[in-house]
Amino acid sequence: MKKFILFVVILSFACATSNTDYRKFIRPEIKSRNAKKVADITFKLSPSSHREYYYRFAKGDTIILNAWVIKGNDISKLEIGKYRGSVLYSFIRVPYVLNEKFIADTGGIYVFRFFNTSTFRSKVYRFTIHRIPQGEEFVYFNTSVYWDTIYDTVYRWVKESTLVRYEYDPERIVFRGFVLNKGGHRCTELNIPYHTSYIVFMVGVGNAFLKEIDAIAGRSPLELFEKGRMMKPLIKSLESAVSIDYAIDYAAERAVDFLLGRYSHPLYGERNIIVDFGKLSISGDCYLCVKNNSHARDIGVFEDVIAVRKRGIYSYRRVRRPFIKIRRIPR
Repeated sequence: MKKFILFVVILSFACATSNTDYRKFIRPEIKSRNAKKVADITFKLSPSSHREYYYRFAKGDTIILNAWVIKGNDISKLEIGKYRGSVLYSFIRVPYVLNEKFIADTGGIYVFRFFNTSTFRSKVYRFTIHRIPQGEEFVYFNTSVYWDTIYDTVYRWVKESTLVRYEYDPERIVFRGFVLNKGGHRCTELNIPYHTSYIVFMVGVGNAFLKEIDAIAGRSPLELFEKGRMMKPLIKSLESAVSIDYAIDYAAERAVDFLLGRYSHPLYGERNIIVDFGKLSISGDCYLCVKNNSHARDIGVFEDVIAVRKRGIYSYRRVRRPFIKIRRIPR
C-alpha cells in the first residue's frame, strides 16, 4: 500500500513538472566575479517588427548574452553584429539563449537585433548582457552609445510641372425629345462623367427642335451656347400656350417635390417656362425632372445636357532640387 501511494505521489509530481512553464525557472547564472552587468531589459515587439540595441565594448571584452521569451512561443530571430558590419551570430526560432559567450576582439559598437516575424501576435522578450573586461583599465568602461544627428544637403533631379492652361472637353449626356402626358411628370437620370467641372443644359416645350439641327450646321443651340458663340439658344419651333416646370437635384424625390409644390429649394429649378437654359456646377450624378403644367393636352418636351470636363495642360522640365538627408553617427 505504501509503495502504491509513493508511486502516485511521484507520478503527480512528474505530471505537474511537465505542465510547468519552463520560462518561470530561467535564471541566468554569471559565475565570473569580474562580470559587469551591461543591460537587463524586458520589451514588447509588435507583429512583423524588430528592435535594435547598441552597446560599446572595450577591446578584448568577453560578452555573455542571455535572452528568452516571456510571452510567445519563441524568439523569432536574434542577430548580433558589429555596427555597420556583418552579422556575427544568429539565432532563429529558439525559446532561449543561455550564457552565449563571444569576445570583442577589437572592441567597438555592437548591435543586438530582435525580430518578431509573427503576422498577428505580439511577443515579449527579455535579455541580459554582461561583460568580463580583459584588463583592470577597462573595469569601468562606459558601454553607452551616444549619437550625433547630421543634416546633409543633397541635390536630386526632379520632374517639375507648370500649368499652361485649361482645356474644356464637352460630352453630351442627354439629347432627346418625348411626349409628356397632361399634368404628368418624368425624371431623367444624368450620369455625370468623372472630373466634370460643370454642365450646360437646355429644356423646353416642343420636341420639333430636335429635327432642326441641320439648319444650324449640324450643331445644337446648346453646343453653340457652350462654346460662347450664341448668347441665347435659338428655338425655331415651339408649342405655345403651354408651359413646364423643371428641377435638377441630386435626389429625384426632392426634384419631384419641387414640381408638386412641396419643396422650394432644389439644386436648380424654374416654373412656368417655355424654354430655359443654364450652366450648373455639379459633383455627381443627379436627376432632371420635368412636369407638364397643362391638364388639357399632352405636350412634347426636349432635353439637351452637355457635361464639360476641365483638363489642365502642363509643361514639364527636369530641375535639381535640394533635400535634407538626416543620418545618425556614433560619437
